Amino acid sequence: MFTVVRHSQICGLTAIDGATVSNLGEIEAVWLDDTGNVAYLSGREGYLPLNQVADITQQALSTYGRLMVKPPDNLQLLHELRVQSFWGDLLGWVDDFLFDWHTGEIAAYVLAGRSVEPLGEHAVFYPKDVEELAPDYLRLKADAYEDLKPESEGLEGFFSEKSQPVQQLVGIMRYRLYPLLLPQDGPDVVRVKVKDASEELAASGDHDPSALQEATALLHNQWESLRHGLGRSGQRAKAALASARQHLLGRPQA
Repeated sequence: MFTVVRHSQICGLTAIDGATVSNLGEIEAVWLDDTGNVAYLSGREGYLPLNQVADITQQALSTYGRLMVKPPDNLQLLHELRVQSFWGDLLGWVDDFLFDWHTGEIAAYVLAGRSVEPLGEHAVFYPKDVEELAPDYLRLKADAYEDLKPESEGLEGFFSEKSQPVQQLVGIMRYRLYPLLLPQDGPDVVRVKVKDASEELAASGDHDPSALQEATALLHNQWESLRHGLGRSGQRAKAALASARQHLLGRPQA
């Protein structure tokens, strides 16, 4: 859950080449492949495969290297895509969406338009509510419109919706914890390590106590996601390097 971000949080972020610390410019668009998952980001330097993203913070997006590629022809934008009911009535458009930047999977869609005004400025639906994703529209299932939720309710619990201080503190603690966590660590062991990291930050006096308390509780409750993220980050790094070598050499690596 710690890798779920909003499209609106990604666009406008500065991309940094993690190998050379050079500026790759701002992220301008987020692209889906033919599976409906996020697969590429683009900016002034070209297209960046999502699997080359090393980390995302509130300030910047870092990559494993400077690998800009020619994208496939079948990419599409989800932002501002028209949303239809099952029977083809126009409901509005995708004003924002949440996705897991580790896997590319869409987590939630934020719908805007006159049809959602009874729920507020935006409404939320999920991948399970989608009947069809086409290049120029997204069609909901027959009963999905009745299941739309107000934005605050529909996105409650997603990491992207936490306050900036909480997100920042979770990022700091994750960075400190990853070298200390082992794949075999159980919940009690992980929580003790989280507690130690939290107490170190509290002792510094540099952080808001209530935000630190919320961040600590979040990591305690999501201990399995925290530990799983350790292995997934390592796998992503290896896959990104293999992909870069294959792209540069023009052939698969044994």
